[in-house]
Parts: sequence; structure tokens; C-alpha cells
Amino acid sequence: FYLAVIRPTATELQEVRVGRWATVVFGAVIIGLAEALIQARSLPLFELGILFSTCFALPIAIPLILVFFFRRTPAWASWSSAVVGFLFSVSMKVFFTRSWVDSVWHGTPLNPREWEDLYIVVQTAGTIAMTSGWFILSRWWGGRESTEQRAGREEFYERLARPIDTAPEV
Repeated sequence: FYLAVIRPTATELQEVRVGRWATVVFGAVIIGLAEALIQARSLPLFELGILFSTCFALPIAIPLILVFFFRRTPAWASWSSAVVGFLFSVSMKVFFTRSWVDSVWHGTPLNPREWEDLYIVVQTAGTIAMTSGWFILSRWWGGRESTEQRAGREEFYERLARPIDTAPEV
């Protein structure tokens, strides 16, 4: 990817350096995910399912749906929206804690059930807002697309609008 897309004229030394840094970064990510998995073992199955859906499934599903309504987005809008949604969801898990909410919420402290409901609603709504906002706003800072990209996008929407002909399959 680095040589083919980012820097086609890179030397071997630059490729080795990028490879080493990528190894360090991916190693840190894997260690972080392993630590998160260890902590998630104490979660009930329902909460683990909600955590998975808000961290992974929702950020991926939103661009897949929005691409049908917002046609003039850059090619990178879908995957970057999923990354933004994932990062927001993970940051919610880290920073939106019960102690923080209690310090901001000056009313009666929330009981455990209210806290779980509030957390699910805020994380889900926030992930939807961040992912959708990034995808929609990417239309304005996306830059110009090449004629190949434009032709590919137009072909996709033409094929999408074409009715399904089942006669050749029978």
C-alpha cells in the first residue's frame, strides 16, 4: 500500500522504516485490543453485544446506507467515516465514565440501570452523529475526483438503478 499508493518512488530504506513503524503500531493496537478483551470478560453478553455494535457494526453500516443518498462524496469518505465512528465510539468508552457524568450531572446520582441506558443512548447517538457528519461533510473538503473515479461512481449508480432481470438466470 505504501509503495503503490502513498509513495511510489520510495527507496528500500524508506520501505523498511515504514514497515518497522507499521509493525510497532499494529503491535500496540493488538496489545490494546487484548487488554480490552480481558476487561470485557466481566461484561454480560448483552453489554458485550452493544459494545461490539456501537464500536464496529454501526460505524461500518452508516456509510453503507448514506452512500445511497449522498452521491457526490469522495472515494475515501466511506472508510474514513467508519474510522471516525470507531475512534469516537472507543473514546466514549474511555472518557464518558460514570464518575465524569456524576461530576457534570448535579442532580440525583444515577442508579446502575439508568447509567447503562444513558451510556447506550449517548454512545449510539454520538456515533451516528459523528459518522454521518463526517461522511456528509466530506463532500465539501473531498477535493476533485479523477475522470476514472467519476466514471466508476456513475456506473455504480446506473447499475443500481437498473431493474433486476431474472430471465437469464432461469
